[in-house]
Amino acid sequence: MLRPGRLALLAAVCLAASPGQAALQPGRYQGYNIILISLGNVGTQHMSAYGYERKTTPNIDRWAAKATVFENAFSPASWTLPVAASLFTSLYPYTHGVVMRDYQNSLSPAIMTLPEIFRQAGYRTAAFTGGLDYYRDFSFMRGFSEAARNPNFTQSRVTLAQAKAWLRKNGDRRFFLFVHGYDAHCPFDPPASAQGVFSGPRRGADVQVDSKRCFRGLRRGAEGRYDVFAFQMCRNQEGCKPCGPRPAQRLVLRQADVDQLRDLYDETVLGLETRVGAFLDSLDERLLRKTVVVLFSEHGEMFAKHGRFGRAGLVRGTHYDDVLHVFGNH
Repeated sequence: MLRPGRLALLAAVCLAASPGQAALQPGRYQGYNIILISLGNVGTQHMSAYGYERKTTPNIDRWAAKATVFENAFSPASWTLPVAASLFTSLYPYTHGVVMRDYQNSLSPAIMTLPEIFRQAGYRTAAFTGGLDYYRDFSFMRGFSEAARNPNFTQSRVTLAQAKAWLRKNGDRRFFLFVHGYDAHCPFDPPASAQGVFSGPRRGADVQVDSKRCFRGLRRGAEGRYDVFAFQMCRNQEGCKPCGPRPAQRLVLRQADVDQLRDLYDETVLGLETRVGAFLDSLDERLLRKTVVVLFSEHGEMFAKHGRFGRAGLVRGTHYDDVLHVFGNH
């Protein structure tokens, strides 16, 4: 059951669910604060908390030992925007209708969002996100009294700092706080503290993978080679964004390149969860006694498996477990 001050890991689709009857008792956690943290693009297949052989989530492993873990938490879609709308409405994508960025992106005014519910109950509500699919002006973000206008692809080192500053001013009242960042989104460029933990030495031009490329699509070539599309991303201190026009470059990757890409991703996950772990450890014990902390992820990542890189597919992605099997503790 839910424990105050304990970490909760769960999928967006399970947000309104509970694995035990005790947590369903009316009023059991009335007045508790909620801190909801997204580890976007991180699936169970790359988390040591779920048995992955690499120690990619040591801080989450430690917190999970004192929490309830959802072993079979699945996301309702394979990319962030429709999952975000599901997260804040408890509706499936084809019910809430938010399935595209440029159109079909408006939530019906008749549908109340989770932050609206908290705000009507007297909670302070705030969101510090990486923009893009959590852009503050999307209709499913209704109800946040404060929402940062961060550049697209902003990472958690910015949003977690914003959340800490907000808590220093608002932690004495009931609150609902949402934090998100694009750390584990391609291109995979791990922080210095995680570089080299899993990846081997690169051999210059012999390896096609670099920290400025995102890889999508896949066509299997001869002798373990993969034909892919790559596009450049420009990174700044907040995050990264596509560079200029988006014509994709055709590349041929070998298995060693795919392995290197996976290594860099694992190091990026490690860097992200280290930041989240430091944030959780910084929370005041008195605050934690009246707060439920929830970790979740919108979707995972694929590496030349089932014919795709990334979340796979075009607009609606794919429904393989690599992408949909996300994580959760309660």
